[in-house]
Amino acid sequence: MSGRMPRIAGAAGLLTLVLLVLACTGGDYVLSVLTTAMVFAVAGIGLSLLGGTLRVVNLGASAFIGTGAFTAAYCNQVLGADIVLSLLAAMASCVVLGGLVAPVASRLNGIYMAIITVGVAFLAQYVFRLATPWTGGVAGVQITSVSFLGHDLLQPVEIGPVTLSSARAIFIVAAVLLVLVATTSTTLLKSRIGRAWFTVGESPITARSFGINPTSYRALAIVHSSALAGLGGGMLALTSGFVSWDQFDLVMGVNLLAVVVLGGLGSVYGVIAASAVLYTLPVLVSKGSSFIPLVTTDLTRSGLSPEQFTTVLYGVALVFVMVLEPGGFAAIMRRARIRISHQLAHHERNA
Repeated sequence: MSGRMPRIAGAAGLLTLVLLVLACTGGDYVLSVLTTAMVFAVAGIGLSLLGGTLRVVNLGASAFIGTGAFTAAYCNQVLGADIVLSLLAAMASCVVLGGLVAPVASRLNGIYMAIITVGVAFLAQYVFRLATPWTGGVAGVQITSVSFLGHDLLQPVEIGPVTLSSARAIFIVAAVLLVLVATTSTTLLKSRIGRAWFTVGESPITARSFGINPTSYRALAIVHSSALAGLGGGMLALTSGFVSWDQFDLVMGVNLLAVVVLGGLGSVYGVIAASAVLYTLPVLVSKGSSFIPLVTTDLTRSGLSPEQFTTVLYGVALVFVMVLEPGGFAAIMRRARIRISHQLAHHERNA
């Protein structure tokens, strides 16, 4: 464990440095887009740990993200809670939901687990539409203020002589949460619980021979993934300023699963990289549509819209990963790190 801690700290430090540079240099629009990417990265990490260790496919992540989003919005708007309390409530609500699903889902594998999560996603969207006092019904919930340490994050934040724009302040809060989630999740994977998850995923029979209860550890992983999805949903509500029931459909779950696959199942930082790419790609395509062949924003002309072209790129990327690099971005980064280490060692021997 002692040898792993420097690597965990080093990865967290590098992520912190990158986010700090972006916070200091990025414009408000760029920071807003990256904040959305970080929000889904938090939820994606939970799915990645679930799929990478236990081989469990969850297509209903939108149900948990929506539950967290509406809970945080309710606590913020109706109860006037601080962002920290709102996010804790969002996580708690999804822990309860995950606890209700876990006893059944932890006994299922493969396609059966995928089917039950799809059912949960459809049921949750129906509940979101009808539970008007909680979700605002078809009108949704508008977030008018987000309190944090006495400051409203939806307004410019003054800290001594420094004034932060709303987008920059929200980005910093989301970045801190992402670093915390990434560090704790990586540590969890290296812990006894993480090793037990991997063992259960490889062979439940082998796990039982080591005294590991596969059902209990699957349930624990489902609850952990649900908590991170709730945190991501709460962040989504409080950073976007508006949530509506129709946002949390099956497409959201499929897109998030694509992030996890591209990032690499079981990877934390691969998911963060994939989320940064996939959730900023539509903006890049829209901005550069005039320079991309076959892409047009003019509805009177033939061609692909930026949204359609982005969907095509998603499909190509998924096929590429599945065929050529099943390990996703994580495997690519791992090979690059090994190659750099070998090059450095070679230069040291020749020096």
